Amino acid sequence: MEIDDFPSHIIKEIKNMWEIWNSPPRLSTDSLHLDYI
Repeated sequence: MEIDDFPSHIIKEIKNMWEIWNSPPRLSTDSLHLDYI
């Protein structure tokens, strides 16, 4: 399956997820705080 087959908003979400995964560890701690909600 090609990336072009996906709607643009899904591609944006995937890119945002990649940025989060590849970002500094401080974001991972923020995500841990979300688990307490």
